[in-house]
Amino acid sequence: HVEVEGDLIDLRNGAAGPITVTLGSITGEVSGVVSDSSGPAAGARVVLISGVGRNPLFAPPSAPDGTYKFGPVPPGKYKLIAGDNDLIVQFQRGRETEEYADIAESIELFAGDKVTKALKKVVPGGK
Repeated sequence: HVEVEGDLIDLRNGAAGPITVTLGSITGEVSGVVSDSSGPAAGARVVLISGVGRNPLFAPPSAPDGTYKFGPVPPGKYKLIAGDNDLIVQFQRGRETEEYADIAESIELFAGDKVTKALKKVVPGGK
């Protein structure tokens, strides 16, 4: 019995015989609904910010019912924030991570987790 992490398994060495492969997921999923003062926020943009300095992840615009989804996501501590396209531009430029950290929602994701988090859309200029 040998556990292998990563996406490559070298089968060229070793004894001939049957091989049993068991796959497991070390990633998770984050989803939820974005709302604003009118209810579900269609077309909202959601940013997932890692606590360990990786680049932020951007979800596709939220569905007409306000739902969003990230996956697969590696385990770790993250912050989530929802806004409009201007918010995405700020994060892509790397300027707003610290500014929005105090109003972003915190989550912790473990291997195989499916975390659901409701978010309020940030109002431009007023956060």
